[in-house]
Amino acid sequence: TPIPSSYGFATTITLALINHPWLLDRFAEEVASLEIRDKPLAALLGAVTRTIFEETGVTRERLAETLEAGSHGKLLAKLARESAFARLAFLQPESPEAEVEEHFADLIFRWRALPSLNRELQEGADQLSDASDAEYEQFAELQQQVASAGSHHATDDAGDRESGEKFKEKIAQVLRDKGSWQKGRRPDHRR
Repeated sequence: TPIPSSYGFATTITLALINHPWLLDRFAEEVASLEIRDKPLAALLGAVTRTIFEETGVTRERLAETLEAGSHGKLLAKLARESAFARLAFLQPESPEAEVEEHFADLIFRWRALPSLNRELQEGADQLSDASDAEYEQFAELQQQVASAGSHHATDDAGDRESGEKFKEKIAQVLRDKGSWQKGRRPDHRR
């Protein structure tokens, strides 16, 4: 299961708002609280929300025209053309409103839940060598939650992909080494 990408989440949020500007009326607070690391994508999302707020009742077509004519036009064209997220069913303009709202709410929830789940999972990986069987089961369950939280999103940028691969390798290494450790003792070598 791919580790979800913050770039992918931000891309999906941005494309959803462009195709369904009315979402901002229902999720303004949630969208405003999003922290996006990628500066160009954060700027594009800012332009999307500003335009929706400034042009009350803006249509999808008018919003896209405005953005394409502005400084974010190249990035928007690239996302629409190259991003796997552009093909998600709920992002399509003809998707039923209820379905769009449900998927958007789920996406926002996953965005907020994933960082804390990832933090807990990384802390758990460091403590695996001291874990009892019950604690190990709890760790495995948490790992599954993180994996399922991102199961619908592919990694979209190299940095997140590399980070995800390193994390998976660390988990695999810890699991391989765990069998050779004495119960309750960490190995002498740390990596």
